[in-house]
Amino acid sequence: MEKKKKSHLSSTLFILILLVVVFGFVYPRYSFGYFMKSIRENDTASFSRDHEEKYKGKASYKITNEEYSDALFYQTVSVTPHTSYRVSCMVKTQDIENLENTKTGGAQISIAGTSERSHNLYGTNDWTKLELVFNSKNRTEVDIAFRLGGFNDECKGVAYFSNFTMEMGSQSYQNNWHFACFIFESLDATYGVKEGTEKHETVQLTQRNREDVYDDMSRMQKSIKEMSKGKMTMTYDILTIKEPIKTLTYDEENGYYIDALDVLESIQPYLEKTEYDHFFLVSPFGEINKKEENGLPLWVGLGGMDYLGIGYSNIRLSGADNDYTLRYDTRINTFPEEVFLHEFLHTLERNAKEYDYEDIPALHNYEQYGYQDKDYVGLQEWYQDYMNQEIKDGRGIQIGLPKEVYISRPPHETDFVLSVEMLDAIRETDNILEEMLSIFERMKFVFNRIRHQEVNMTTSGGEA
Repeated sequence: MEKKKKSHLSSTLFILILLVVVFGFVYPRYSFGYFMKSIRENDTASFSRDHEEKYKGKASYKITNEEYSDALFYQTVSVTPHTSYRVSCMVKTQDIENLENTKTGGAQISIAGTSERSHNLYGTNDWTKLELVFNSKNRTEVDIAFRLGGFNDECKGVAYFSNFTMEMGSQSYQNNWHFACFIFESLDATYGVKEGTEKHETVQLTQRNREDVYDDMSRMQKSIKEMSKGKMTMTYDILTIKEPIKTLTYDEENGYYIDALDVLESIQPYLEKTEYDHFFLVSPFGEINKKEENGLPLWVGLGGMDYLGIGYSNIRLSGADNDYTLRYDTRINTFPEEVFLHEFLHTLERNAKEYDYEDIPALHNYEQYGYQDKDYVGLQEWYQDYMNQEIKDGRGIQIGLPKEVYISRPPHETDFVLSVEMLDAIRETDNILEEMLSIFERMKFVFNRIRHQEVNMTTSGGEA
């Protein structure tokens, strides 16, 4: 019996010594504590704790992408629905390159599984503060991720992350939206390089185009209040940009359009100075994307796009004398603000779906519900019913945008005037005991997620 006790004591002592070695020398270098790790493609990135690159004395969290990849570490954080939050950290980067030179990849803070992100860093940068401001929408928890890559991007290089903070703000619940309308005086861009059909377009804004935009924004301000039946109001600034547009973005569905990143240097000073809830990028397009049969634009507006939580739209100006799409005329078009309104409604449509509101018909499906594009007034009746949840579907239910969508504006810095710091939201380990506890927490987290997925598969009625 005494021999067995000595044997057990020796085994226990050996295990303790082994744990001390592991946690004292090996684990501190590779442990990410309470953070979970994720790599888009295996064996393309590595994670480690760096005790040389420190910010305020703490070892940093290092991601190294040896190849083009998307790697992140994250924690699941509980949040209150419909509330503004701000997450920040310090980041240092070395030689980060984005695949295909995209502008959205790099070191960033994001919400895993979504396109919500902070500004991104690429190239080589000393310690720089990054902030992610987001609205929790209908969510009760989110995965806060610190990333080297992007939602649709891959990059290579090294990033160090440190000094994580999170704070809870408020939501203003105001229904007055502040718009920016950026009018670009010229376009001077080369396009079609990737498609092997390189062309160059140089086109100037006409005075008549300018007058139409001013008139349409004024008319929209009145229409949006009347058509929403007072559920929403708007103010706006018209901002003239003298720097020409030099680059355009392309996709197969829409052809060439203006991504916010194409003109970021021109508009960013305005976005930093004033809190806008939506913005329009308005520009002449010349011969780009024109239909062959009548010479008019392939599209007049594009909407539903997002830049760091703020919705934005494209409005293209054809410059053609016979184009009355954006021009008021009692004989032809008495609702010229329709294009601006339509593209903004795409943002509300997107917001409503992201907030998980139900019975949101697609904005383009007006014919399905018996509406027609009429002379003089276009789809004014459809938009009004859409904005007031007064579209009747086949079940006798009235559908459309819920009134809550009008107070669901983007989060802004003013939401954090009386913010509350969430001290334990993003947890870090400070000693060996916490490191050990974090292992069990991560194992529990993985087990719960697997079990949740199995429950969903069992109750979904799907087949193997």
